Amino acid sequence: MAQVNATIAGRQFRLACEDGQEEHLQTLAKDLDERIEGLRCIDCGRLEMSRTTESLTALLISVNSRYKIHAGIRLSGLTDGLWD
Repeated sequence: MAQVNATIAGRQFRLACEDGQEEHLQTLAKDLDERIEGLRCIDCGRLEMSRTTESLTALLISVNSRYKIHAGIRLSGLTDGLWD
């Protein structure tokens, strides 16, 4: 399994992919970074929180697909220090 270092929203991530797919993954990460204006990465806590995040993701994909819109979730009231 190959690994790729990518920068998304100003933060470094190490991503895994199948061997030979590194360039494609790098392109996808760059496209994501360019397409999502105002994207911020935040720590949502322990791994158990991923279940909630995955459920919200599925819901948003379903709503956007069904109604042909670009719905999203915005967290407000967070201090700038949380982005570091």
